[in-house]
Amino acid sequence: MSNKSINIRKNMNQKQVRYIEEDKIDLRELWQVLVKRKTTIITITGIITVLAIVYVLVAQPVYKGTAMLEIGVVVTEPLSISYTKDNKNITQAGILLDNVYNLRTIINQANQVTATVPKKTTLLLLSVEDHSKEVIKEKLDTAVTFVLQRHKKLAELYTNATTKIKMTELSKVITISDNAIKPKKKLIVIIAFITGLMLSIFIVFFLEFIQGTKQEEL
Repeated sequence: MSNKSINIRKNMNQKQVRYIEEDKIDLRELWQVLVKRKTTIITITGIITVLAIVYVLVAQPVYKGTAMLEIGVVVTEPLSISYTKDNKNITQAGILLDNVYNLRTIINQANQVTATVPKKTTLLLLSVEDHSKEVIKEKLDTAVTFVLQRHKKLAELYTNATTKIKMTELSKVITISDNAIKPKKKLIVIIAFITGLMLSIFIVFFLEFIQGTKQEEL
């Protein structure tokens, strides 16, 4: 190996060592800044965390209630038809008393109740979130009564003697959570602590930058 190649390699090694030393110095300086300004960090983080704790203590709890309706079906004799397709047993129940997706939209707009349709089902899931359990039950009762009465009228349209109707019914009774679903106290406090810590560190380095700039001007 030529002397020139040896010298180039030595220079490269020296530069790498210098870069590593500079990085160590930078990390040491950053740590020193954090230690010097630890009071500011603790204060800002503490204030934001305490505010979050106060919020979760005074915030009104939110409860959730649900009810599940199985939409009625209109069928002619026989009540259900079973057949095989692609080696799978299929049951054709008949015609739904109501279009569940239209019904979902109507309930969402008129009854202040969130209605969803689980995929590949003829079910309608009703849910309400509120501070009051009594209000939740009242809204769900109103929505359920609305659907049952609506489908009772629709069923009257089918007068064929060979027609059988499986009426809409509650497949899951109204249930209301015992524990509040909101606010999520632990999560809010943890997020507030992390946010406060990150914000305080940013402020500390910003203050240190301002101070260093002023010293350079002097």
